Amino acid sequence: MKVDFHIHSDLSDGRFSYYFLEKLIKANQIKHFSITDHDIYDHMLDAFFMSDAYKYYPGMEISAKNYTNNRKVHFLTYNFNKNSPIFNEYSEYFIDLRNKNIEEILKNLIDSGYKFDQDKLETRKSKGLAIYKQHVMVELIKAGYDHQIHGELYKKLKQEGIFTDIKYLSWIEAVKLIKDIDGLVILAHPGLYDSWELLEDLKGIGLDGIEAFHSKHNDEETLKALDIAQKNNILITGGSDYHGWKAELPGIDIEIKYIKDFLKNT
Repeated sequence: MKVDFHIHSDLSDGRFSYYFLEKLIKANQIKHFSITDHDIYDHMLDAFFMSDAYKYYPGMEISAKNYTNNRKVHFLTYNFNKNSPIFNEYSEYFIDLRNKNIEEILKNLIDSGYKFDQDKLETRKSKGLAIYKQHVMVELIKAGYDHQIHGELYKKLKQEGIFTDIKYLSWIEAVKLIKDIDGLVILAHPGLYDSWELLEDLKGIGLDGIEAFHSKHNDEETLKALDIAQKNNILITGGSDYHGWKAELPGIDIEIKYIKDFLKNT
């Protein structure tokens, strides 16, 4: 069955709007899906994605970090309380944090001699949305500095320290946040970020599931995640992690036997 519980829109760092994503979802016959933007949820989604052609599941991706080894750790969450004051405060804080980080990035770019249009970036900010590095790259591409979002320029700007990261939550803080807003704690793409070592500790503080199926997991990583899920009786989910910046499509094939408990609990 084709599903996708990990899709990003232009609300965060994805390329496309809900309108375009819905067309892709229908065209690719995705029957169950979730929009999981980073650290934010748009309440209009509940009304927007209503169709007999598919089933929509509210979701979100929480950005965090393991400061022991300085690696990113991401969590997917579903069934969270979207009206929680804790959730609203968290989202506002992270939008402000990301935009302050981008202000510093833009200053560094200009000081380094880059010339580009900032109008669309300011428009995002005026709408109360976070500006991501991908949005900056779009403007740099338009100005002729590169032709790919994650191409040589992106790598160069990271290496030179111009593209800096925000101060993420620790992975423990992220789990606490999800629990405080009554969400499911799902470890996202453990193979991608090599998050396996956290699993024992996560089980002790309320891990609900693992994203076993992911577009960048190889067979070995998928089987490892499935084995962990089955041995620990936690939920299994999966997704493409679709952002739309590359030649890719949303949707991932998963046998219903693996995700039936996830569907039941969301």
